[in-house]
Amino acid sequence: MFSLILLPFALSVPPTFTFPQLPTVQSNAGNQQQVDQEAFLFPQPAGSGLTILETAASTGRFDTLAAAIELAGLTSTLEGPGPFTVFAPTDAAFAKVPPHRLEFLLRPENQAFLSTLLTFHVAGESLNAAAVLGSPYISTVSGQRAEVDAANLQIEGADFIVTDVFCNNGVIHIIDEVIFPELRTITAMTTTIPDFSTLNLALGIAGLDDDLETAGPFTVFAPTNAAFDALPPGVLDSLVADPNALGNVLLFHVTSGRLYAEDVLASGQLTMLNNLVTDVTLDNGVAKINDSVITVTDVETWNGVIHVIDAVLVPGP
Repeated sequence: MFSLILLPFALSVPPTFTFPQLPTVQSNAGNQQQVDQEAFLFPQPAGSGLTILETAASTGRFDTLAAAIELAGLTSTLEGPGPFTVFAPTDAAFAKVPPHRLEFLLRPENQAFLSTLLTFHVAGESLNAAAVLGSPYISTVSGQRAEVDAANLQIEGADFIVTDVFCNNGVIHIIDEVIFPELRTITAMTTTIPDFSTLNLALGIAGLDDDLETAGPFTVFAPTNAAFDALPPGVLDSLVADPNALGNVLLFHVTSGRLYAEDVLASGQLTMLNNLVTDVTLDNGVAKINDSVITVTDVETWNGVIHVIDAVLVPGP
């Protein structure tokens, strides 16, 4: 899953871009399960003093979620004061997940990805149904944003079954699907897109590809192949021959933090990882970082966000 959210001005995705998707979770389309809401009766009234996890456990419908939370080491967090909002998939929702996905997430070496999946179901504040449906997206504890479709009463394509189960450390909304964040890293994402082949080659030569596999988070302004081709003759060859100089140029395209389009625009200036400053402007509906036009925004990754630009950023002397 990735979120492609355009800036509030006209942008288009170049036809050369094909963003790959992970396999989608199968749903029983055309045979929607009828949910008996009485199956989710809670033994204590709202605000009775039970935590989110205690309240969910009381129904007997969230055993898989509870086991995954424990495996990810998140039990003590969600038993804490919060407040939290949990979008809670039922056992039936987990049963819809393809086995290969669950097997991947439950490997001990992939605990970080399991944690990302689970925290994608959690907001770090108490949001009732009206607040959730009043926002186009929810900022989750994973760092990624979950898209809300108020018209269809959905979050990331999952239907709300029961809402506003209030607990002493937050609120539960029950959903009928497991919602998936983007689990690919920045490097993994760019390597799947042919129009970033020059960028990927340059990152490898400079020894930065592994750095963009780490937790970050990072915000990357990614030049296309055409952007590299537009450099003056000999410049790219010169940079490739000098990995330190090439690394300095590439670090000028990366800043710390997960900055979405509105964050970038609000900043005015960004300090990049080579400690030099870029200017962000919006003029007549065109957003730029220095002299590069931002053409595509908010491509989610596990460890940050990518914005596509049409020219290579070159540090000053």
